[in-house]
Amino acid sequence: MGSEDHQFSDDYLILKPEEATLLDLFLFILPFGFRKIRKLVDCPAAKENSYRSIQSRLIIFVSILFQKLVLAISNLAKKFKLMRGKLWAVSYKPYAPKVNCRDWKIVGVHRLFTSTQHCPDCCRRLLEGFIEKARTCAFMFQTTSTDPNVIILAFKGTSQCCDCAVDVNFSWCSIPGVGRIHMGFMQALGLQEAFHWPDELPKPNSDFAYYTLRQQLRDIAKSNDNARFIFTGHSLGGALAVLFVTILAYHNESDVLEKLQAVYTFGQPRVGDPKFAQFMENTTKKYDFKYYRYVYSFDLVSRIPFNCGDFFCSYKHFGGCVYFDCCYNGKFLEEQPNNNYYWPIYLIPQFLAALWEFIRSLMIPLVKCSWDYFEGFGNLKNRVLGLFIPATSAHMLLNYINSTRYGKIQPSKDIKKA
Repeated sequence: MGSEDHQFSDDYLILKPEEATLLDLFLFILPFGFRKIRKLVDCPAAKENSYRSIQSRLIIFVSILFQKLVLAISNLAKKFKLMRGKLWAVSYKPYAPKVNCRDWKIVGVHRLFTSTQHCPDCCRRLLEGFIEKARTCAFMFQTTSTDPNVIILAFKGTSQCCDCAVDVNFSWCSIPGVGRIHMGFMQALGLQEAFHWPDELPKPNSDFAYYTLRQQLRDIAKSNDNARFIFTGHSLGGALAVLFVTILAYHNESDVLEKLQAVYTFGQPRVGDPKFAQFMENTTKKYDFKYYRYVYSFDLVSRIPFNCGDFFCSYKHFGGCVYFDCCYNGKFLEEQPNNNYYWPIYLIPQFLAALWEFIRSLMIPLVKCSWDYFEGFGNLKNRVLGLFIPATSAHMLLNYINSTRYGKIQPSKDIKKA
């Protein structure tokens, strides 16, 4: 799609990892490599000079290089049939401690986890949707045993290797009155041609996540005056949960947002720029819902896309975060430590945390004298990967489940800066 096709926004940046060759990529970071910019990105002609600096070119270089690496690994995995849909996890048996659901501890993460395996007796599945692509998936549940008025909407996170390319793709598009938002997340939610978010789709050719889920919530809100909604998601799913609220607010969907009780995200990447963050701050105040962003230890995904300052699209989280270290000690912070992941002073602590998590995963079955506590070979493989690539194993959903189960946290009034 060329620049002339983008009618909705005149401020955007689209990276092109499929079209750019490795030679183009490495020439781009040379002193006169700016001439290659059109082979790597699509942006308005008037904005080209914004990316002349070596810092901006280096960020574009890193993003495209990582996307190429992820896509290569994905293709290799498919070739050797290594990509599987099975989810390895701890077993949910009666011996497991019951969840003490305080305000900051939400059963949504457990619903998000179990929804990929089975539908528990205490919930009724309302919707299992695939939208546009098989990897964009959402699950909607209604509680039946405790409070039948609570509807939980869980967005499934990264489940395939190729999905990781979305997290490292720093493409963005500006929405008038909202701010700059990550392009990959918007496309996963149902962004239309010409970067457009129309209020209604006259004749949709396929189901799109945002429009399908919005209609479901509209119907529930009209039929049940006491309905309350909870949105949640892990990784990419957390970003989609936040972005879903964003577009609802952009379309002034008051009937749905007034029934929104809380948004809980786990290992959520950054979604937009500071202007977007302010828009979401105003939205949470206007509709009076709670937003909790969980960050476990040195989780890599929670720290990308990078907060790059003024010379590039500076992605920024909004609100505070519920931070847990590798020993499940929690506290409320305005921002997580090691904000941009790549600071060298955190390299050794990242390796030590990964080593401790690996040892702990092996010791727990022995300490508890039961193999029911064995995390599974899939999770064990991820623990080993974390010993070689810092902070990757910290992103596992299992870490967030354990944090909400076993974690201890300071009162929310003790919010501190990292």
